[in-house]
Amino acid sequence: MLLHFRLHYLLFLTLFFVACDKTPKETTVNGVVLDKVTAEPIAGASVRIFISHNTSQPPNNYEEKYIETDNVGHFSFSNVDPFSVFEIIQNGYIPKNSDIPDVKLKELNDMVIKLAPMDGVLAIEMKNTTNSMKSIYLGIYSPILDAENIFSKGIAKKDSFIIDPFDTHVRMFNLASDDSISVYWGFISLPSDIKTLPFQEYVSVTRNDTTTFTISF
Repeated sequence: MLLHFRLHYLLFLTLFFVACDKTPKETTVNGVVLDKVTAEPIAGASVRIFISHNTSQPPNNYEEKYIETDNVGHFSFSNVDPFSVFEIIQNGYIPKNSDIPDVKLKELNDMVIKLAPMDGVLAIEMKNTTNSMKSIYLGIYSPILDAENIFSKGIAKKDSFIIDPFDTHVRMFNLASDDSISVYWGFISLPSDIKTLPFQEYVSVTRNDTTTFTISF
């Protein structure tokens, strides 16, 4: 009876330690970055990672690392301390720091992250045709930018311009196509909130093309 109990106890300990050995000691992320429109992999994207070192004191309790995606858009990162995938950046795309999957601790995390391409061009043509004023205040709001980048608040441009009498000034902006872009403008001052400017029109840019929007005053 005692021998039988010991054998069961030894078997329990063996299974317990085997299970413990299989528990991941590190947190790992295997990710792939894709074009949101074409679903093609994005090579050379910069993946920004924040690591929290629980045993360190401020300001050394956080560490920032950058890794790049390979030629098939893949990246991988492991660490014993908690970390998060904070932002992904690549030329020609909106920097993404919103709706990135949370990293589960001590697990293998597979994630797919899609970047919105800035694949259209908006040309704002400002024409001073009356000589009644020279200053124009311009704001451009993009819902896709707002959704992809939480710090942008969707503001693609907020600026003032001096247009000489009977002159024309053109500014080009790379934006996401098929977006309901709002162009705001006015002539008094540039407010903190561009949506309070008195004039507003909606415009959508075409993929791989230039859309012209003209403001005459």
